[in-house]
Amino acid sequence: MISYWPEVLQPYHDSSDKIKLTRGKTKKRFEELSEGFFTILHAVKEAQQNLDGLRVTRASYGSIVAVLPRAKSQLDEEFEKLNKMKTELEQLEKEDTDVTILEKEERAQLEEIEKQLQAHVRKTDYPLNNLVQKLNYLKRELNEVLAEDLDSITAKHDLEHLQSDRIELEKRLTRFQALFREQRHLDAQFEGISAELPESYQRFLGALQAGEVDRAETHLKVVHEDIVKRV
Repeated sequence: MISYWPEVLQPYHDSSDKIKLTRGKTKKRFEELSEGFFTILHAVKEAQQNLDGLRVTRASYGSIVAVLPRAKSQLDEEFEKLNKMKTELEQLEKEDTDVTILEKEERAQLEEIEKQLQAHVRKTDYPLNNLVQKLNYLKRELNEVLAEDLDSITAKHDLEHLQSDRIELEKRLTRFQALFREQRHLDAQFEGISAELPESYQRFLGALQAGEVDRAETHLKVVHEDIVKRV
């Protein structure tokens, strides 16, 4: 009779070993998988023993023929559960690698944003405090994720959230560039005009210098409205 014991025993040991090396949500999931493998282990062991105990004789042939389909069905059901859990175990183990790759990618992206932001500060001579604060926040968040190196589930979730925030910051930088070009255009328009600049322009400029992109865009709309009124 074929032994199914080793096929179940190995993933049980693998998941149990991971419990000692993880924490948080990841540890809890490995504990759940270990318990699930343990349950299957006993079910398969019991089925295996029942099959091994069968002795084919002329008298027992009929009852054995009746028992075999049920035993096979039981084993098939347990191994279907086993295969699903083994797939989840493999995916969970792979998340450590995914987290490492994602962390390196996000660190590189934040370093690139920092270079761009510093270049904008030098070019415009604006402090851009709001954008600088957002960048510093993301850098702190990334460092906090590194402290979750034994909890890949939480770390991956936090990194994906950080990735979303980083993409939003990149969009803000692009919007700032467009606003700065518009400010240069407005400066050229107002140059040589004896009339004072509208107050809306000063509010727009103040928001732009602070890197407050949303407020700058709102004030810019008012600037254009004021310009139309003056024509």
